[in-house]
Amino acid sequence: MRLNDATTALYGCRRKEELTGRRILDFVAEQDRDRVMDNMERAYEQGRSSSIEYVLRTKTEKEIHAELSTALLRDKSGKPAGFIAVTKDISERKRAEDEILQRTRELSALHQVLTSITQTLDLDTVLSEIVSHVGAALESNYTSIVMVNEDGSLGIGSEEFVDITPLSTKPRPKGSARRIVDITPSPISARPHGVTRHIVKSGEPVVIDDVDAVEGTNPILLAAGIKSYAGVPIKAKKAIIGVLFVHSTRRNAFAGKVRLLVAFADEAAIAIENARLYKDASTVGALREADRLKTELLANVSHDLRTPLTSIKGYTTTILRHYDRLADDEKRDFLREIEVASDRLTELIENLLQLSKLEAGGFHMQKEPVVMVSILSNAIEDIEQKTKGHRFLSHYQEPLPLVDADPRRIRQVLDNLLSNAVKYSPDDTEISVECQAAERELIVRVRDQGVGISPEELDKVFDRFYQASSGASQRGGGVGLGLAICKGIIEAHGGRIWAESALGKGSTFAFTLPLEKGSISDETDDSRDQ
Repeated sequence: MRLNDATTALYGCRRKEELTGRRILDFVAEQDRDRVMDNMERAYEQGRSSSIEYVLRTKTEKEIHAELSTALLRDKSGKPAGFIAVTKDISERKRAEDEILQRTRELSALHQVLTSITQTLDLDTVLSEIVSHVGAALESNYTSIVMVNEDGSLGIGSEEFVDITPLSTKPRPKGSARRIVDITPSPISARPHGVTRHIVKSGEPVVIDDVDAVEGTNPILLAAGIKSYAGVPIKAKKAIIGVLFVHSTRRNAFAGKVRLLVAFADEAAIAIENARLYKDASTVGALREADRLKTELLANVSHDLRTPLTSIKGYTTTILRHYDRLADDEKRDFLREIEVASDRLTELIENLLQLSKLEAGGFHMQKEPVVMVSILSNAIEDIEQKTKGHRFLSHYQEPLPLVDADPRRIRQVLDNLLSNAVKYSPDDTEISVECQAAERELIVRVRDQGVGISPEELDKVFDRFYQASSGASQRGGGVGLGLAICKGIIEAHGGRIWAESALGKGSTFAFTLPLEKGSISDETDDSRDQ
């Protein structure tokens, strides 16, 4: 047997002599030896190259994911004379595949939660669905939502146990993994050292990677074998109405999962508020409106959520079932398609969450003095890098006063308006951006030379899920959330946003930001064209 230096190192040896008299199978994990042997026998019998994935166990007992490719060697007479084997470390690739699969499960869980809360307005049912999907997505052994009542008392809204003994003294329903219970309410102030109280008071998530390394962990959790847990606040209208918890019998189970937990908590907040509004509604009209919004959300979003999920599922299944028969280029193409679909799904969910927060009044603005020219210039520069088919012009009145705004959110508005102008304008046309101060407000305008919007549709373009009916508009894609989010952001700043358009003459989208009295310079105005 002849070996190169790379193979020697891969097997955990310093010198080739350490492998003298050893077989390839000696470095294959026991559970994979029969598979590897069968693979080599097939290569011998069929005389064709063959490859297989397996777990390689090095001389130091370290296990790594590897790929073994074998080919039959023949002598001059054509008789089998031996094997040539190539072993490759594929640990990094397996890690990337596992991350993609985990991301797929997480996005699927978010989709399922979103679907669940649009199908019912019963609070107990909604909370149970959220707890179930969160637990499955994060492989939690104990998942719960603790509610904060108006009087400051706490109660379990829903909880689910997987592979551990229930933590409550109350009996579980026979044959049921999930139960909704009430615990004796106790004021938050009566729990001076509790994690729930800390999350409610601080409004910040808590992640404990190893309960043995911290003091004060609930003895009941320790007795149940819990090794790590995480909790995030459920916020609605700037108030904390509950806490979402996940627990695991494994250490570091929720490292890097805070963002996903926060997304689930945001969905829970929407569900709770919708359920409460539904319950408190005093007129049939209010009930019908809630049902209309639910139906509207499901009708507009379900297709756009299902399409990328179907794509992700299809490509993932193909990779898992036919991995050995796929070429590397095909595998990369499939993984690339999974990545694109995941990004699309993430963008849609992010837009839904942003719109929900805006409408619930829970969208936090971090305002600061902003130089608008800088934001405009950066936005134009970025869009120019992404599209080569349009000419961008800018016209700014000077000097422009500072405005008190959230620069990240204003940039989001500009990116959306510029992106729409590109989508709905023919190539080789101009898109201009103007900015000027007038009386007590700053006005920004984005003009394009597209096909325009009909008068009867002009007042509807900022409604959520609305898409103009013209063919040019349809090519833009999306579900009609971008302009609704822009409207919410600008109105949260105390400004206005509107559209001016005529069919065949292009469109102008404009918004204002308020100025403090006396902030406009008295110097002589002058203009600059770029």
